Amino acid sequence: MTNRMEPERRGERLPVDTHIFREVLDRALLESLQLYVRELTRSSLMRWEEWAQRLVRHNDPFVVLLHERVTPRVAEALGHPVKRSYCFLAAYGERATLPRHRDRPQCKYTLDLCIEDRGAGAWPLQIDGRQIALSPNEALLYPGCELEHHRDEKPEGKISHLAFFHFVDVDFEGPLD
Repeated sequence: MTNRMEPERRGERLPVDTHIFREVLDRALLESLQLYVRELTRSSLMRWEEWAQRLVRHNDPFVVLLHERVTPRVAEALGHPVKRSYCFLAAYGERATLPRHRDRPQCKYTLDLCIEDRGAGAWPLQIDGRQIALSPNEALLYPGCELEHHRDEKPEGKISHLAFFHFVDVDFEGPLD
């Protein structure tokens, strides 16, 4: 991971406690992850979620390793220690949407990492009334339980692969998955 994964605020466009990270992974690691996810989407290892029109893989071994590596920087950005709950990969299909929701307790803090974003048009996350579009190797950290978020229908032909890393406070006592 590059040393440049520093939180960045985009002025007034970001809600409180929300941070953008740029250059999350070094180039070789990002390219390896992109190839890995492309191959996974062609395999039977990912599961289809009809409600969001996406393929997912919970606690993928590659992504679990990345989850461990980003944890210290997430804690630094939040200003307090956190513990990992779970992570997953998502590859969104045609006509994908993400219904308006708040995350469950295991997702008190969410880091969305854009792995791949190809095709015409942006497909921003709508969060707290704002649109936030990520490019590959950028990540958004936000309090998923507090802020309602969603995505409108994905533009036709758009390729969108993301990794989601979830965190809780260190004193959280419920199940982590």
